[in-house]
Amino acid sequence: MARVLLRVLLPVLGIAMAPALAALPASAAQAGPAATFDDLPDGVEVSTQYAPALTFGVDLLGHPAGAFPVVARLRSGARVGRVNPEVESFRSAPPVPPTVWGRFGVPAAQVSVRVGTFGSRPVRVTLDAYDVRGNLVVHRTRIVSKGFENPLRVVVPQAVITTFRITGTSLAPLSIDNLRSTG
Repeated sequence: MARVLLRVLLPVLGIAMAPALAALPASAAQAGPAATFDDLPDGVEVSTQYAPALTFGVDLLGHPAGAFPVVARLRSGARVGRVNPEVESFRSAPPVPPTVWGRFGVPAAQVSVRVGTFGSRPVRVTLDAYDVRGNLVVHRTRIVSKGFENPLRVVVPQAVITTFRITGTSLAPLSIDNLRSTG
């Protein structure tokens, strides 16, 4: 009886679902990881929480590099990743402007992120994207002043971006949010 019911219902369900499946955008299957930081508690250092799709703090060779974003709550209640300047207390080296590295589990053709600064002066923010061999494939820079919703995006014709780096030019902490990739 169950087999007969399945033989009757499966074709009907398939026909009924075909229009819904056809209505899905082609990009839905190509959507990549998103780091919104909204799903993480304040003060958490973000590294592998979005893995295997996205890992922070990993450079071109897979080595630890850059600062990890730390989840920070804004006055509006929204959460962002705060990237602080790197300060090495064991050496007398000067502080390094904030830099965050990340690696995607699947190559992407587009990377977009919202950036901002916790400082009071404008900051130049750069998004570099690299392929699996470590070659710089695209580079974009934007001057960011107040606000945390400044879009920064890079696009290449084929999905070859495996690693990215976001860097500021001053010692003011950066904010990153809504980091997304598409294939």
